[in-house]
Order: sequence, then structure tokens, then C-alpha cells
Amino acid sequence: MDEAVKIAEKAKTLRDKLVVRYLLFAGLEPSEVTEARIEHLDFVNGTLYLDRRHMFKDGYPCIDKETLFLTAEYIGARKQGPLIRGWRGKPLTRHAIWYIVKRAARRAGVRCADEINPRTLKYVFATTWLKPKPVPFLVRCPCCERTFQVFIPLPGSVGTLQKQLSHKHLESTAAYLKFVMDDVRPEYDRLMRYVQAVQSGSLLIGSTYKRKEVLEWVETLGSTQRVASVLNQLPDIES
Repeated sequence: MDEAVKIAEKAKTLRDKLVVRYLLFAGLEPSEVTEARIEHLDFVNGTLYLDRRHMFKDGYPCIDKETLFLTAEYIGARKQGPLIRGWRGKPLTRHAIWYIVKRAARRAGVRCADEINPRTLKYVFATTWLKPKPVPFLVRCPCCERTFQVFIPLPGSVGTLQKQLSHKHLESTAAYLKFVMDDVRPEYDRLMRYVQAVQSGSLLIGSTYKRKEVLEWVETLGSTQRVASVLNQLPDIES
């Protein structure tokens, strides 16, 4: 996502920046950017109406405040018509969007810039949504009654992503999960090595793995009771 943000920052014009932002921060398809209209953009609720977005189903994706502010600056006094215009006021073509993304990626100097396309930005949006992200929480200390801000990594919901992308079937949205499995595999392999050591009785005293950490990992894998029963048989493990 960091390199993708650089692409939006290095866009040459305000129009180009908006194109990248609607792809990257709203998960729109290139065809949806070309068909978006000013009268369908709700500045109050921060949504964009897309007629028959997927499988004859209307869509209302959320739009962030910064993109809305830039859009208001871009459209000026216009009240209707194409949201982002191309040559002579006509709707922007998909080929033009492809060129805008390519040019911005080269200007940003990101890796594999020649391989980046509008669909790449949508993949970045969807996978970032599903990956755990630090979410701020306010915690009050019972002793001194002071309030602290802590950040807990929480993943995004597939169901809410389905609404953002206006997918009719959840399976269409779940396809993006395969792009985030690389983050799951290291944690899963580390857990399985620990469980194998427990079962074989070869676990060393003073292991860096703690009972609480293991249970937290296993909760996401759906085998809490099974591993917990194994851990309870080993009193020398840190709790």
C-alpha cells in the first residue's frame, strides 16, 4: 500500500490524481470510473451510486473525505455530466485510465512500474482491507485512571468488502483472500512446529512460546480445545 500511495501522490494533474484515488481508495473498476457521474456522487454521505455495478446490482461504494474534497475542486461549478472528463469534455476512456496509472507509477519510481495497471490498484485496495491493520483503542488504567491509546491489529471483514465492491456472491469477494495467505503461512507453520514439539515431548523449558500466545494463534485456526488440552498437560510451560 505504501508504494501505491506514492502513485497517487506522483500523479501529474488533479484529474490523474482522482483517477488513481478512485481506483486505489474505493476499489472501482476502470469502467466504473468512466461511467461515474457528478449527480450520482453524494458529498454528504460520502458514497457514489453506480448503476448495475455487478450482475445487475446497484453499488454504493464509500468515498474518502480527501477524494471528495479533490473532486469538488476538480468539478467546480458543474452539476451534472461525467465525473472525470476526458478529451473535449467526454467521459474518460479505459485506455486513458490505463495510461494515467502507468505514467503515475513510472513517476513514483515504484518496483515493477511497467507491470502496474488499474486492476493492480484494486487488488491492493481489497487485500489491504482484508489484512490486519492497527486500530486505535482507548484503555483506562484502573489504578491511576489515566487513559492510554493502544493499537490492536484487526483484519477487515469479507462481508463489508463485499458491500464496498457490490459483489452479488460472497465467493467473488473471497477470491481476494488468496492474495493475503502469504501472511498466514509463517504464523501457521510456527504454530505447527510448536504443537509437534508438545506432542513429541521434546519441548525445551524456557521456550519463547507462551501458553497464552499459542491459544491466541489457535483461536484463529479453529482448534483451541484440542491444543489447549495438550498444553494443560505441561505445567512447565510459561503461562
